Amino acid sequence: MPKSRVEKLRIPISRIYSFTILFVYLFAESRAAEVFSSVFFSFGLVFVAIAIVGRLWCNLYVSGYKTRLLIVDGPYSVCRNPLYFFSLIGIIGIGLSSEMLSILVLLLIPYILYYPLVIRAEDRKLLERHGAPCAEYLQQTPRFFPNWRLFSEPETYQVNPKAFRKELFSAVWFVWAAACMELIEALHELQIVPTFFRLY
Repeated sequence: MPKSRVEKLRIPISRIYSFTILFVYLFAESRAAEVFSSVFFSFGLVFVAIAIVGRLWCNLYVSGYKTRLLIVDGPYSVCRNPLYFFSLIGIIGIGLSSEMLSILVLLLIPYILYYPLVIRAEDRKLLERHGAPCAEYLQQTPRFFPNWRLFSEPETYQVNPKAFRKELFSAVWFVWAAACMELIEALHELQIVPTFFRLY
């Protein structure tokens, strides 16, 4: 089943916007006090770690299957879009790691505006492909925020190792983003990269 226009644009839009934010961060400096900057960065790393573990958990179930099968176990038993939920946690983590609340807000705005469209498009595709079982799943399972009381997992699960390996990099990019921000901060401290403006 072909992807909708919204789904096709998801990855390129995300990448372009992420690089734009990174470019802004390259020439910005935090106005927050040093103690708050340290707290933001520490919490940011915690959120990034949760996002990585969560996305790996989700990919373990869905890699190689996507819409071909209706996945309703593990993370998909508590919400219909756990990958996007953990991505949101990762985005919050990167925003906090920047030590600038303005960067956090800039990262969240397109996610909040665009990803609901992606989720609705994917729900329609699943419903068209899987019919009644999917309709029941959509009715019983939260769209985005997990309901952990619904959690269920099988005794065994067949994993597609090749597809899972390909998805590993989609989980660890949160670490790379946080590392890039820390590197940029070091370049500012060494006065290698100039600061043109300061942000909260």
